[in-house]
Amino acid sequence: MSDREIRYSLEIENGIYDETNSEYELIDCSDRLICAEHRSAQGAKDKLISIAQSFGGNCVKDVKVKPFERNSIGFSIQMYEATGKVCLAAKKDDNGEYSRSDLENMLSHYEIDRYAKNQSNSRKMSFVLKVIGVILFCIFTAGFLMSN
Repeated sequence: MSDREIRYSLEIENGIYDETNSEYELIDCSDRLICAEHRSAQGAKDKLISIAQSFGGNCVKDVKVKPFERNSIGFSIQMYEATGKVCLAAKKDDNGEYSRSDLENMLSHYEIDRYAKNQSNSRKMSFVLKVIGVILFCIFTAGFLMSN
């Protein structure tokens, strides 16, 4: 039986790929990390899995969740950031609806790269705006103090 005749099923339990589970075969995986933020750790994981599904994947590999505080005027909120790689894993199934050649082209690497690049650019621009804000605050404060 060749690789083209083997049938696969895409059903995966929780959307997180674990290398220790031998019943699933990793078909394709992205090299870029994507991230998602939410108010709970499980919500961040769920959002990450949802983003992975929008790119044609069915699971996320190397998931890491870290807490951080998002500050606002007067208060701060505990948030969680989940990062991982979009993957496509399948289980061999005699009654499966997909062949290996079908699965190899499902994951959109171009869209994943574009999404990761947009996330990176957004973070850089946010930092630049904060620096510009601090510089302007210092200039206006110095001007106010010199005018008196």
